[in-house]
This record gives sequence, structure tokens and C-alpha cells, in this order.
Amino acid sequence: MRRARVWRVVLAALAALLIATAAAELDPSAVGSISVRIHTAEGANVEGAHIALYRVGEPVVKDANLTFEPNKDFKGSGETLADLSADGLADRLWRFAQKNGVKPAAEGDTAKDGTLTLKGVTAGLYVVAQEGFAQGKGGFTEIEPFAVSMPMTNSEGTGWTYEITAQPKVGVVAQPTATPAPTDAPTDEKLPQTGMLRWPIPVLAVGGVLLFSLGWALCFMKKKKSDRDA
Repeated sequence: MRRARVWRVVLAALAALLIATAAAELDPSAVGSISVRIHTAEGANVEGAHIALYRVGEPVVKDANLTFEPNKDFKGSGETLADLSADGLADRLWRFAQKNGVKPAAEGDTAKDGTLTLKGVTAGLYVVAQEGFAQGKGGFTEIEPFAVSMPMTNSEGTGWTYEITAQPKVGVVAQPTATPAPTDAPTDEKLPQTGMLRWPIPVLAVGGVLLFSLGWALCFMKKKKSDRDA
């Protein structure tokens, strides 16, 4: 929720800058780029985040200002794009794209420095969304969808820049604590409290049976001999 509030502030500032800049200076045919660098608050770069870029709005000049209207793929979304800071706007547009099979304008995975640069981007309003991680990557939370325009006003608010950079932050996913494997009960080879080893018990038991059998056999033979002598 905190990140969502941050993006609403960013989008509100974006809308204000767009209004402040004369649209007559805009070249709608210009091609630029959108770079996304994902990192944690501590500065750790996120590699392998799969980023998709959806073109949702066409640039429109109204009253010497730049605004956006949904393009043909997003006209059925019900969004007007009149308020870029509207709560959940980017998320709703992204979910509409997923539901209706809208293909991203560009996509790719972030590199080791956490950056993905998508080139050949035409003027318009875009939604940037993360759609999972490349195989074998992860360990971080995913960014929430957000909207960004190309071009944007420069830092002075006097013109346009066609190379856009966004730096969303993510968190680290807590790793589950490994459950220790159950261990077998200790095999103490001594009888409790006696100090006597266990292994002689079966030996003595077998020996006792043999001795008993031998004694019984001797007694039987002796009785049989006595009967013959009598």
C-alpha cells in the first residue's frame, strides 16, 4: 500500500509536469526508450525480473497540453486516462490486458545490474508490470504495475526527454526456516543403569537353551541305560 501511495504521488507530479509543458514542442513521431532498474532499499540489484511494457494510451494535444486517450487495445477497459494518479489505474489496465490477451509492446528480463532498457518506444502512455522471474531467479518481491509516459518533461520543465528511467524498489522475500530432519533415538549399547552390554544377552540365552537340551538328553540316555540293565 505504501508503494501504491508513492506511485500516486509520482503520477500526480507527472500529470502536473505534462500540463506545464507546451505540447507544441512535442514530436509525437519521435522514438525513445524506457529503462527500468529494480533494486532494494539497501541497493541490492534484482536480476531476472521479467518486465512487460504495455502501450495503453495515445498522446493527444488539447489546449496546448499533452493528454492521453486509451488506444484501440484498451478502449474497452472503461478507463479514461483523465487522472493518471487515480488509485489502482495501472493495476486495472494491466489486469485488463491479461484478461483480454493484449500483447506487450516490449518485454525482457533485468540484467545483473537490475536494469532492463526497452528501446524503440513510440510516444504514448505505458503500463510497466512485472510478470514473474526468469528461471532460477527470484528471492525478491515483485513490483506493482505503474504508468509512465514517453516522452516526459525534463527536470527543468522546459522541454521533453525521450529516454525515460524508472527505479522501483522491492523487498527481499524471507526464506523459510528449514525444519531439522528427525533423528533416530540414540543406540546405547548398555542396559539402563546396569552398565551391562546388550550383545551378551542373546548369546547367553542361546547358550542356556543348548545346555538345557544337553542336560535333558543326558538324563534321558542315562534313564534308558538303567532300564536296559534292569
